Amino acid sequence: MLFFPTRLIKTAGALTAVSLLLVLAGCRSPADYRRQADRTAYGIVERAQQQALHKTEPFAIEPPADTLRRKLLLDQDLPHAGPAALGTQDLPAIPHWPDVGAPPAPDSDPAGATPD
Repeated sequence: MLFFPTRLIKTAGALTAVSLLLVLAGCRSPADYRRQADRTAYGIVERAQQQALHKTEPFAIEPPADTLRRKLLLDQDLPHAGPAALGTQDLPAIPHWPDVGAPPAPDSDPAGATPD
């Protein structure tokens, strides 16, 4: 009878360890998923370049804050009407606005009806 509880304890311990590993493997931040998606996209573009051009060239996708319009306005000290002309990142924070990278809020009315 002593054999059964020992075997049960070992089995429960192994199941707990496997469960813990599975949970930890799924605990990734949105930034981790974004980096993984970027690596995947860069790989796809690199393979497409190699297939079409028989060579690869470096490339980068600039975030909206680094667009040509913003660079021209700031680097050449061109006149602009206000901070909104440079982009939303230069506007003052709005109360109750979600943080950068936060998932979108769920619809409060799934039917899409608007109040009168």
